[in-house]
Amino acid sequence: MKRRHILCGLLLLSITFLIIQSYLFLYLYPAITKKENIEAIVKTLQLANIDIFLTDPHILKKVVQPELRTKSSSCSFLCHDEPVTWFGIHGNSIALYKQSSVKQTLEENRFIVREIFQQQTWPQGGAGVVANDDSNVEALGTTLTHILINRERYTVCISVFFSRGQHVFSYLWHHKLPIADLNELPWQLLSSDLQMLHFPGAYDKFCCRFEMVKVSLDGVSVLAARYPGSYLHQVSAATFIECNGTRAKQFF
Repeated sequence: MKRRHILCGLLLLSITFLIIQSYLFLYLYPAITKKENIEAIVKTLQLANIDIFLTDPHILKKVVQPELRTKSSSCSFLCHDEPVTWFGIHGNSIALYKQSSVKQTLEENRFIVREIFQQQTWPQGGAGVVANDDSNVEALGTTLTHILINRERYTVCISVFFSRGQHVFSYLWHHKLPIADLNELPWQLLSSDLQMLHFPGAYDKFCCRFEMVKVSLDGVSVLAARYPGSYLHQVSAATFIECNGTRAKQFF
């Protein structure tokens, strides 16, 4: 009988301890919202003087179409059902990112940061960054093309946009996400609605200083295309197919 009482007492004590532990965990580490994740990431890059701009079509559609906004006074733009939110930085910011403590700061705040490096090539006599299997290119090693940042069940993908072309024909280009690398990550959150990340993409230079404006979305200040409707139109047709320089020369 005494043994039974002792076991019951120990069981109750264990349950009480678990309840107290769970309460303390929830009190000390409350659930992180998507807005809080995005705000922390954006501010961390901005403090490092890195211009981060919004490229996510789900959010920009809400700017153009008010009826799509979430019925929430605190998160009507940034909150959506997709597990991935898409941002961009310019290729000129890579050196600044490497010199900064952005990754370390994010990891100290319980983010998981995955940097994606991919092979880059430069066409002979051409301008811009190229990534293809054309024989008429010179390899320049690897460069940062995407940064995947995850905390809890939310992921932010930051793509690096490189300037390509010359003069009035210049445009911005991003590499595709390497699916093989994504499969190795602990989160499988690449949305089917972000198919543009499966392929290289080309866009007009909406991120030039005269084409980009600072906007405040749910209290988060970030750069975005001055004309989001025009950018959204580009997203649907942004898939980039690299020209084979060798075959082009043979043709002409």
